[in-house]
Amino acid sequence: MKIKQLKYFLLFILLFDVVFSFLQFYDDPIGGDLIAIVLPYDSYQDVLENPFGFKVFEGGKYNAPNRYFIHKSMQIYFTNVPHFFHSFLHPIDSLYFASALFKIIIQIFLIYILTSYITPRSKISDPNFLGIACLISALFHSNKGYYFSFGIIDTTISYTFFYAFPICVLLFFFYPFYVKLLGYEKNEIWSIAKKINLFLLIIFLAFSGPLIGPVSILVCGLGLFFLFIKGMKKSNQTTFSQKIKDSIKSIHHYYLIYFSIFLLFSFYSFYVGTFNIENPENISLSILYGKLWQGVIYHLTNKLAYPILIFGIILNLYVIKKNKINLYFEKYYSFILFLLLFSLFYILLLPFGGYRDYRPFVLRYDTLIPVSLSFFYIFGTTTYCILKKMEKSKMYILFLISFFIFYAVADPLKGESKKCQVKTFYKIRESKEKIVEVEYHCDILSWVKIEHPLNSKDIIKMLQKWNIVEDEEKTFYQKR
Repeated sequence: MKIKQLKYFLLFILLFDVVFSFLQFYDDPIGGDLIAIVLPYDSYQDVLENPFGFKVFEGGKYNAPNRYFIHKSMQIYFTNVPHFFHSFLHPIDSLYFASALFKIIIQIFLIYILTSYITPRSKISDPNFLGIACLISALFHSNKGYYFSFGIIDTTISYTFFYAFPICVLLFFFYPFYVKLLGYEKNEIWSIAKKINLFLLIIFLAFSGPLIGPVSILVCGLGLFFLFIKGMKKSNQTTFSQKIKDSIKSIHHYYLIYFSIFLLFSFYSFYVGTFNIENPENISLSILYGKLWQGVIYHLTNKLAYPILIFGIILNLYVIKKNKINLYFEKYYSFILFLLLFSLFYILLLPFGGYRDYRPFVLRYDTLIPVSLSFFYIFGTTTYCILKKMEKSKMYILFLISFFIFYAVADPLKGESKKCQVKTFYKIRESKEKIVEVEYHCDILSWVKIEHPLNSKDIIKMLQKWNIVEDEEKTFYQKR
């Protein structure tokens, strides 16, 4: 197959994946956290009015004090975007369309930025870039397949805002530091605009999703430590104190300044987060580590998602060693070691986040997102190194095709996940009754059943804002 034909073929696969994924996302029902933040409920008013959590110093706890920017982003998005589609979509359909649109944008960007990390010198039209992007796209599963092993884009839109969205922004923030460390940075001195943007991203990230605090502390802390050790090894000084000074001086000031600032903001955010009224009750760490171990075993044995991915990484490392592919691999080796250590420390720290009944093993696909993306990177990077040296190896290409098919076919279309919810919205909208009885087994923008009409008033307010319901006096309940 010629290069031009290969490009078109790989582009077709990626475009097909975008359309297929969008249809999957469009079928997702709307979860229960959304209206609490978008309306908002009184319990979320404090976080939406206090970006930096200063209110906790006035002597009080409230919901999510260190997550302002994510909550505000979700409120702005779902207050405005669904209305944009009302001119050509029914108000009910526009709600699901807006949700699916946000998810597919996040997925596209994650695949793009992760592929850019793996192939930093490749153009988007490069067959290697497109090939790696196809492999990475096959690992993004939605609801079925291996979603519960390493699902990245959550079926619940609010959790996509809480987890995948800030991880996107975090990867975007670290990319210029990564490229600079690889030696591919064209401009030695960054522009003032770039420096300001990076600082603003730190502020946004520090007060965003629940994973960003621990991830940024680990990445910045371990990153500075790795750079320090690298400087120690290169130092020609004889005394230990002089080696330390040399090592600190060897770290580029961009890393020292931005990583240190990020660490300070992250630790402050972590402290503010201890005043979160949603924090779980204390359970002994010994019990939590026992559950964590069960979670690790579960993810390694319940389905083939992680075992096959780990097998692929081990096979790639074997091929690299056997064929002495050192030219391209040497630059990535330290990053792979870094991510393995990061993943280990990250998993070991998870029990300190407490226990929630919807995460019985502490470890779950959503809290595993940083680890999953790390393993995607390691597989992609080792694959890229091999392709640069052995791009004509039919056996290896056959392995990659098999790998892609294995993950791609495991993620079929869901069917009609939102059917019951949509049917309920139409019934509430079209009913002439003031109090509407709806099906009990549906989740109607709430994690709990609405068994009394008075409990539906806030939901009706939100449905009215979306132009789904016109009568603000209307209520509904779910009868057993």
